[in-house]
Amino acid sequence: MGISRRRVNFFYVLILLLFFSTSAFAQSFRIAVMESEEGASEKYLPLVRYLKTNGVDATFVPAKNYIHASKMFESDQADGMFSSASIAGILIIKEVAYPVARPLTKKGWSTSWTVVIGGKGSPKFEENAAYFKDKRVAFTTLDLSGDFFFRAIQGSADAGATITSVESHSAAVEALSRGVADIAIINNRAWDEVKAKYPGLDVVGEGSGKSPEMTLILSKKTDISVTTKVKDLLLSFGKSRSPEAKLVKKSLNIKGYIETTMDDFKYAVSVLEKAGVTK
Repeated sequence: MGISRRRVNFFYVLILLLFFSTSAFAQSFRIAVMESEEGASEKYLPLVRYLKTNGVDATFVPAKNYIHASKMFESDQADGMFSSASIAGILIIKEVAYPVARPLTKKGWSTSWTVVIGGKGSPKFEENAAYFKDKRVAFTTLDLSGDFFFRAIQGSADAGATITSVESHSAAVEALSRGVADIAIINNRAWDEVKAKYPGLDVVGEGSGKSPEMTLILSKKTDISVTTKVKDLLLSFGKSRSPEAKLVKKSLNIKGYIETTMDDFKYAVSVLEKAGVTK
């Protein structure tokens, strides 16, 4: 009877160890999510689950805005964030984060660039402030393909342009089509999605560089063993055929992740610094 009880106790302990092994010994990883990015948590939830099944206890932590996110990185309240080129670039300039991986879409691209949209037949845009003289310009704020691009052009603030701030790239194009604006500054991927609806509009110019899309940036304060594991999981994720990996690919509409370095952000950082972003 005593032997049976010991066996029962042994198997009970073994089951508990197996049950808690993936959580009790998992490495913690806090992902900052912008509160303004509606649906971001739901979109990245499959990736959180994928990390959890591979020994990383990933969780979401809310960030009110990029200033709050920066403070979270500085005070060790966040370990990483999937970010646009503008926000990633700002945190890189402030030296609180660095890039490690960006998604490769199912269409095969991982970067984007700024395009200037105008009516067909409009004068071609060259990166000089004179182009904006007395024009109505629509763009989004806190966006590399928006206000930062405009502000980075020397003399743009004194060009006499009338600025229309909008909430999305598609809204900027819509403002242009309705005659509320003369020019729209947007992201080329956003233009690709809507250009069929606006046969009277066309690209009249574009930025001189490309930037990574939705890059995972990591806090400089996070333990290197954690960041290395997360990076390795993402870079090998494309080859995984696990059910969890398939759900991630479907949710994010990607093939996998590719390595991303500070060199990939040279153009973005240059634009941001010219626009007045400092450490």
